[in-house]
Amino acid sequence: MSNVGIVSEELNWDIAIFTRRMPTFKDQCFSERQIVADANKYPEWFDTQVRKRDGRCIITGTTAQPLKTTWIVPPTFRGIVNQHYPVSDENDDPEWYNVKNGVTMHQELADLFLNNDIAIDVDDNCRVIFFQDPRKLCSEKLLATIPTFISVPKNVPQELGPDLQLFRYHLKWSITVNGNAGDVMDYYDRRT
Repeated sequence: MSNVGIVSEELNWDIAIFTRRMPTFKDQCFSERQIVADANKYPEWFDTQVRKRDGRCIITGTTAQPLKTTWIVPPTFRGIVNQHYPVSDENDDPEWYNVKNGVTMHQELADLFLNNDIAIDVDDNCRVIFFQDPRKLCSEKLLATIPTFISVPKNVPQELGPDLQLFRYHLKWSITVNGNAGDVMDYYDRRT
């Protein structure tokens, strides 16, 4: 009988290890480690060029303020992205510090996007994916302006448009972050 208890405790330990919340992109961008936070700052030209290309919030279509430019995948995440979803053997900075890795959004949505609470599924007609109840994430007024599907900027050269592969990485990491968001032991007593 005591052996069963030991196996059960070991199993619970393993579960706890694999159910910790993974870091969000926002965690990385606002890291307490100054070198990491600095590496995620936008180059001076980035905000101007991305806003010029998009001209609006890519989700709601509004041009009203507050608009914010955000990374699709923060540059310091390239190591994690390449580790989990290999792109190539290169960690080429220009690939990550590029207008293709940025979009313009309403500030509330940009914060949710950077926190991996929402994502864009480019393989499902650019569907907006919420990882929590949308009514808990944003105001009713903003929620009413969010369509099920969006249009990424068109009529721009491919080398300047948002990188669809980076949207895929964003979605995959958002699933990872939100899929590992809780420990089952938070809901069940280990002794029962």
